[in-house]
Amino acid sequence: MFGGEVIFNWEVRSNEFRCDIPLARGQHKRGAGNVPRGIWSEITIDVKDREIAFYVNGELRHTVRGNFRGISTKIGVTPCGDGSFWLSDFGVVK
Repeated sequence: MFGGEVIFNWEVRSNEFRCDIPLARGQHKRGAGNVPRGIWSEITIDVKDREIAFYVNGELRHTVRGNFRGISTKIGVTPCGDGSFWLSDFGVVK
């Protein structure tokens, strides 16, 4: 995201949400990164001018702060390492 990444189920600490995006680097949060395995989950990323909110199954997991006004970038979803996932739907709403 924005030249960086956000990580759920991090291999070092699976319950830590990792935020490594240039405009909000280092705004990690312990206890917010675990996404249930073996069931469908919905991940929502809500980008606003001054914050980005991350939701898992409707639950707010973390909000990072920064100046995100006017950003324009590509977005993608990928597993890391030997991880895997099934993607049912992917969309961007402006």
